[in-house]
Amino acid sequence: MIIIFLIAILIVLLITYAIVRLSISCVIWSFNMSTDIRDIYKICFPYYIIGLTGIGIAFIIASNALAVSIYYFAVIYLMALLTWRKELKKGIEKQSILKIAVESNQSQLP
Repeated sequence: MIIIFLIAILIVLLITYAIVRLSISCVIWSFNMSTDIRDIYKICFPYYIIGLTGIGIAFIIASNALAVSIYYFAVIYLMALLTWRKELKKGIEKQSILKIAVESNQSQLP
């Protein structure tokens, strides 16, 4: 019985991670590829977190503040923060690699 419960929790967390990751990726993909990831972060992150917080508070109130719903939305919130952080770091690394590649090719020009 406990094993089935743990498997169910794992499945719910994996689905939740996929949804959070997909929603953040869609926000990033909606911008032009030439847009800097830092600009996307500055523009979209506050609105994303405000929306996520509002949705979380609404569901917590609707569920009469059950401990499970509070923990679940705390996990979603942390997942979203860590995913934004990961995307920001990945984008910065990618841009620094491209910058190094461009600079190394320009030094060979006459």
